[in-house]
Amino acid sequence: MMKMMTRKGFSAVCLLGLSFFVACETESFPITGDTETQEDTSNTTTIDYFPRAVGNQWTYTEVNSEMTRSMNITGTATYEGETYFMFDDLTSIPTDGSTGIATLSVGIRKDNSDYILFSPEITASLVGGVSATVTSHSFTFLRDDALIGETWTENTSVTISFSGGGAPIPDEVFDLVYKMTLVNRDFSFAVNGENYPEVIRMRIDLAAIGDGNTQNFSTDVYFANNVGPIYSGEDTVEFELISFSLN
Repeated sequence: MMKMMTRKGFSAVCLLGLSFFVACETESFPITGDTETQEDTSNTTTIDYFPRAVGNQWTYTEVNSEMTRSMNITGTATYEGETYFMFDDLTSIPTDGSTGIATLSVGIRKDNSDYILFSPEITASLVGGVSATVTSHSFTFLRDDALIGETWTENTSVTISFSGGGAPIPDEVFDLVYKMTLVNRDFSFAVNGENYPEVIRMRIDLAAIGDGNTQNFSTDVYFANNVGPIYSGEDTVEFELISFSLN
């Protein structure tokens, strides 16, 4: 029974990590950040809402706590012939409550106006000598030329396979349905006393369908032009940018 609970918990947390940034199962989504101030950005010449270079770093603080987290681009990787800039240990996944940890190091690339996230295959050691492997996938999480209210949906799937531990454990296949919505754009947004112009607010919804049920995850992410993500949040957890360094 303990092995089964650990396996189920690992599957759920993996899916949580796949949704990128801070995403939690939720049904409502109030945003409590600063006021969005619309502005004219028609003279903008450089458009990059997630700058990519090895050494780029963003540090965030969790609202109403002292916890901080950093995103660091440490290298590149090739997936299906495309080069992605990879983050180090973006999500740490506890697998057995003590020593078992898997790290989900996602990558991003830009193709014209599309920003694409790549989640590589990961393997973790669970309790009882069981190992779990999650297959890779990718999806477009941002389009910087989308209009307010524009949505797009992408469908993919991941397989979680298990080995070791004696008795065979069947694979778990999850169909992933991502729905992206550009909620607002070309406004200024203040975070930790810093005002960022040329902001896009994205809503990312993920439905993970498998194992006889559907798990729903949602998050809002605010991207500032030539900065990157400055705010992400759902109804219980919010992260705000406190510093960044771009190469």
